[in-house]
Amino acid sequence: MKQILLLSGLILSSIFCASAQSRVFVVLDMLDSVYRVNRYTLNTEELYGVNHHIEMYNVWLSNELVLFSVLPDFSQSGHWEKVDTSKLEGRILSKKDFNRDMRDRYLIDGSEKKSMGYALIKQVGDDFYASKNCLLEYFNIRSYPPELHTPYGTINTGQSKMTIKEMAALYKRYYSDIPFPLDIKQQPAMSDQLLLKREYLSKELEVNGEKAYQFWTFIDWSVSDGRNVQRGIDRFIYIPGKGIVGGSYDFYFAFRAKLDFTPMENRYTISKEQWMQNILDEKVMLAEELKQ
Repeated sequence: MKQILLLSGLILSSIFCASAQSRVFVVLDMLDSVYRVNRYTLNTEELYGVNHHIEMYNVWLSNELVLFSVLPDFSQSGHWEKVDTSKLEGRILSKKDFNRDMRDRYLIDGSEKKSMGYALIKQVGDDFYASKNCLLEYFNIRSYPPELHTPYGTINTGQSKMTIKEMAALYKRYYSDIPFPLDIKQQPAMSDQLLLKREYLSKELEVNGEKAYQFWTFIDWSVSDGRNVQRGIDRFIYIPGKGIVGGSYDFYFAFRAKLDFTPMENRYTISKEQWMQNILDEKVMLAEELKQ
């Protein structure tokens, strides 16, 4: 048994090292010096029944928003690990490199707008730390009228409102023989309904006296052997000028690799039935900084 565990540990370590080697790094000090960055913290207790936190960094690029989410490490303590930046030569993005990468994402109309291939670097004293698990998402910020189609990856505050429950009812009417794509219990693929994939405006609300917008993403669970990164922050609250201030990360908390021996209760303690109800009720985590 010890040999099996040791071998599994070595496999996991090699997988982690390969993943780490493929990442590119973005220095927070560079972002702060060039762009406006809004920071928020989410607590996962109420949504997933486990006590973790998520760090959110909203980076503004004119009419675009890049969201970095530093996600918890379920097997170890801490979200960050110490790094030697001298060994990361060629993998730390300059301002020019970062702008080029984000411009490329503007032209993409697909799941590549979301990636786990980036890591943030922060400086604490004389030391540097890189985020262990980081999700990057690129959003266009627009206010298109309802008559115009809203493409995937767009936060459109001008569209007509539709809740997840309303979409579920419509879907059942038109596609009665196909499971609802957001159903985490069945994890279906959308197949020929891919053109429906986008962020839908659900409602307008008020957060600390400011007008806010809640969105949800119509997208499936099509990846069966890995993380459904294409889902990203699948439900979220957006405040103009502040960015994304709340959300849910179901894709990250739901998935556990076959060789990951971390207890599932480190990821979530809610039932699949409660999880689906949270989706239908569009339950999200709100930034701790905005709670009264």
